[in-house]
Formats: sequence, C-alpha cells, structure tokens
Amino acid sequence: MKSKNILLDIDLRSQSEIDKNIDRLKGVKGMAYASISLLSIFEDQIKDLSKADFSKIPKSLGEFYIMVLHYCQEGFREVFKLIGSREEAAILFHCSVGKDRTGLIAALLLNLVGVSDKVIVEDYAYSGENIGPVIKKYENMNEEYLKPFLVAGPEAMETFLSELNRTYGNSEGFLKHLGLSNKVIQNIQGTFV
Repeated sequence: MKSKNILLDIDLRSQSEIDKNIDRLKGVKGMAYASISLLSIFEDQIKDLSKADFSKIPKSLGEFYIMVLHYCQEGFREVFKLIGSREEAAILFHCSVGKDRTGLIAALLLNLVGVSDKVIVEDYAYSGENIGPVIKKYENMNEEYLKPFLVAGPEAMETFLSELNRTYGNSEGFLKHLGLSNKVIQNIQGTFV
C-alpha cells in the first residue's frame, strides 16, 4: 500500500465488526489507521442480525440511506474532517462489504468534486455486480426484510442523492452543515481533483 502512497486507512466498521475481522492494514509501519464507526448509533441493532426485529427497519435501502444521512452526522463529520486534514497521500476507506458506508462516503466525495449524480449512481450500482458472496452469508436470515439491503440497486443511491440535494443542496452544503470549514472542504476538493 505504501507503494501506492496510501498512508491512511479509515475503517468505517463498528467495533464488533472489527473484533470479528481485524483490519489487516492496522499496524502497517508508516500507515495511519483510524476507526470511525459510521453507523455507531445503529450498532446495537446491527450487532447480531439474526436477532434483529426487522419490522422496525426501513422498507428500502434508500430509506435507510436517508436515515444514515440525517442520524449519522457525527461519523460523517469525523471522516471528512480527517480526509480534509490530509494533503500528501491517498486515503483508503472501507467497511465490511464496500457498498453502504463506503458507498455513501464515495458518493459524497464524488459529488463534492462535481461528478454528476448519474455517474455516481452508475459507480454505486457497479458494486452490486460483486455482491453475490455476501448474500449467501445471510441466506438463513429473514430474507423478506434483508433482501432489499443486500443489493446495490441504483434506486438506493438515487434516493440518497435526491435527499442530499433537496436538504443540503449538495455535498458541500452538507459538509458546511456539519461544521466543516471552507478550508477543509477546499482541501478535500483540491486533493481529489
């Protein structure tokens, strides 16, 4: 990873997920590691999906993404503040699967640097082509409620971006709402363009 100039690893998983599957890059000499549980307010509910009360969850992935946008703002603030504090290196950010938490951070970054919503949705939907092994992992669970959450269909990201744009104008407006300074936002934009 150092040969790619990746000097920061941002792990978006919960502590229980990290405990089950340690980040292999944690402790790599010369690489900083940051654990920021993006979904920390939902951690108790998602700790053991086999015991979850699915009647209390949103009916679609897009609705869940809207909840994340509005209720996980502290996690978003931490992630973007950290990204905005770095100038010299590429950053790796990830979760367990790479479509939800990682997908939302990627969408916000892409939107921040002017990528069209159409391209962001296409990029997100591409993740769905590689999600088969993850679905198998949850086959014995309540499929009626889980199935919509195990795909990366374009409508979920379209719903997220629509809410982002309606409520905050765009990613820049969202980051300003989170209290990030113009300098931090411009640093992120300058790093990614």
